[in-house]
Amino acid sequence: YNFDMKDEGASANLNTHTAQRVYRYQVAMGARLGSTLHGHPWNVDVNGTVQGTLYYDTEEHLLIPQAEPRSSYVHKEAPYTIWNLHMDYAVTHNLLVNFAITNLTNLNYHPVFIATDHANSGLDTRFSNGGIGTSLPGRTFQGGLVLRFD
Repeated sequence: YNFDMKDEGASANLNTHTAQRVYRYQVAMGARLGSTLHGHPWNVDVNGTVQGTLYYDTEEHLLIPQAEPRSSYVHKEAPYTIWNLHMDYAVTHNLLVNFAITNLTNLNYHPVFIATDHANSGLDTRFSNGGIGTSLPGRTFQGGLVLRFD
């Protein structure tokens, strides 16, 4: 068989076979530890996602030549890892308490944007609507209860 692959994600009027975003590698990993404490089961999950080097043409309006030499410049973003934690504890047979922390290291990142909420990010503020960049949420905490009716 002969397969001819090309990126169909871009609009046909762009006349390109060049991918807009390409990760060099991506890896997910995790571990679960669980046991019983005084007759009550519990577990702890830790997981991480590694986003390898990213090559992309940003959609942001950046300053030229301070942030990029030209608007079609292909940027290279360094790899980063996001760690998450999730815990469960069965208080009784019918009551489960859970707790989660996402982005344990509180990393200020965005997978496809360069301007990440700092003043000298290279963003052209004429197009920013008053902001200084974009970031995904930092560390978040979640807690909950699960009630079972058997």
